[in-house]
Amino acid sequence: MTHSPTRRRWFLPDGNEPVFHDVEAFVGNYLAHVVGRRLASGPTSGMNWCPRWWAHPEAISRLYALWRAWETLRVSDPQTGMSIWWRDHLDPHLAALAAEYGPFSRCGPDKHTEPRPLPVEPAPPDVLAQLPDAAGV
Repeated sequence: MTHSPTRRRWFLPDGNEPVFHDVEAFVGNYLAHVVGRRLASGPTSGMNWCPRWWAHPEAISRLYALWRAWETLRVSDPQTGMSIWWRDHLDPHLAALAAEYGPFSRCGPDKHTEPRPLPVEPAPPDVLAQLPDAAGV
């Protein structure tokens, strides 16, 4: 028997339920239909996109933020909220996702490449101790 994760219900500030129950529904039933871009394919120029968007941590975080902003703005500002969403939310996030060095840069419409995390080294304790939120400060 497999267990599917329990999703917490999210309600908008006005108490209403969102139009889309999760980010996957938002991407598949809305975003994929309203964003019309030529996709990069081989030597053909176009937007980088990955059909397995959910396998990219940066993409899932950005698309989740886009979904929540869309749901909130459509209710909180019914007159101009969608324009604000396109200009201030979708355009910069989509540009970052599809950028030359963005998370989808090695993917294509029919190809997924596993993302690799940025290399990091542990910070020396004396560097961390200088930060205002360091323990004991």
